[in-house]
Amino acid sequence: MRSDNQKLMVAIGAWGGLSIVVLVLGILAAKKAKQGQKKLTVAYMITAVVAPVCALLIRPDFVVAFVCGIGLIMLVPPILNMIAGGKLLQAASINE
Repeated sequence: MRSDNQKLMVAIGAWGGLSIVVLVLGILAAKKAKQGQKKLTVAYMITAVVAPVCALLIRPDFVVAFVCGIGLIMLVPPILNMIAGGKLLQAASINE
C-alpha cells in the first residue's frame, strides 16, 4: 500500500511539474512566435503530451481513470495545448 501511495505521489508530482514547464514554455513560445521562432512551440507541444504519458508510465492503472467519465477531463489540457501549439506555429509561420 505504501509503495502504491509513493508511486501515486511521484506520478502526480511529475504531472504537476511537467504542467508547470508546459505553462512556462507556452508563455515563452507565444512571445517568440511573434519573432517567427518555432523551436519553443514544438517543445511546448511535446511537453504537453509527455505530461500525461509520464504519469501513465509511472502509474499504469491511470488508464482506468482516463476511460471513466471524470477521467476524460484529464485529457482536455493536453488536447487544448496541442491546439494552442498549432496556432502558435501558424503565427510563427506568418511572421517568417
